[in-house]
Amino acid sequence: MKIGVYTDRVENSKTLGITGEIFFSPLHEMMASMHVICNPVHHTGRQKWYRSMIEKVRPELLTEIQKLGEVTNNYMIPMDFTTQMPFMELDIIECLYMLKKCTMSKWNAVFTPYGKTISVIEKNRIIMAMEAYYEEYFKEELFFLEPLLIRYLKKLMEQWKTIGIAASLETFHERLYVKDEEIILYKNKEYHFPYEELRSILVTGSTFLSPHLVTGIMTETLFLVKHYYAESVGVVPPQELTKIYNGLADSTRLMILKCLKKAPDNTAHLAENLHISEAAVSKQLKILYEGGLVEKKRIGKYVFYSISTETLDFLTYRIYEYLS
Repeated sequence: MKIGVYTDRVENSKTLGITGEIFFSPLHEMMASMHVICNPVHHTGRQKWYRSMIEKVRPELLTEIQKLGEVTNNYMIPMDFTTQMPFMELDIIECLYMLKKCTMSKWNAVFTPYGKTISVIEKNRIIMAMEAYYEEYFKEELFFLEPLLIRYLKKLMEQWKTIGIAASLETFHERLYVKDEEIILYKNKEYHFPYEELRSILVTGSTFLSPHLVTGIMTETLFLVKHYYAESVGVVPPQELTKIYNGLADSTRLMILKCLKKAPDNTAHLAENLHISEAAVSKQLKILYEGGLVEKKRIGKYVFYSISTETLDFLTYRIYEYLS
């Protein structure tokens, strides 16, 4: 699904004139989850998810997914299909149908840059494993994840329009650096992408691929994955979940959250708006802060509170993940 296309027009932005495109691919997110299945130890924020998943999926299917991980570089290679048309705009069922229709030359055009080729039998096994995994597990997962990721990617597009693409990219990953003349990525080596050689930047989102810095380079296009659902959020013990709902279980706290959703604020101003004492506001903010529902930052002599959009946005998913 295409979220939007934007040509950077923010004054003094390092990526001024460069076009950014954001999309959400259900197939990409499904293969990212299969990557975690094949390599769970590297994804600490998805350990609970992994333990839950291996209890759900048939052992023979789980074994097949992991065996095919050896062929597909843990599904990182076929992810490249998702940056191509028409896969960027299709749901998983449509994508799997298109993958079946793709010739072996098209499949191996994706695999050969990684020093690999696959056979017809391996191609069919990969598709069959994806079909079974989607129907038996990931369809339910996607029901919760898709609207969340689409919402976050739409926010990212608005951020691009406000602060510019370059300033936004600085928040993508600790090993991604936005310099005056180029973007530098630190992976197995340094990768340099001078702005003068870039015409576009292609971005999607994922809740599974942290801590990887996922990137790809096409003709004059840099592909990046923005990670959501931070590791601190990813493993939710019942006590933390209880604190979140405790924070929501009060009319005054809900009114405070409604105020903070409009703009960050301090205790004195909130007390004035809500017609309650500043001490009462501070007491309720303490509960909200302990539940992770608000964040705080000192500006001068005042402490300003802001709503934690990630906690609220992922609330339904966190309940689903805990109950799974």
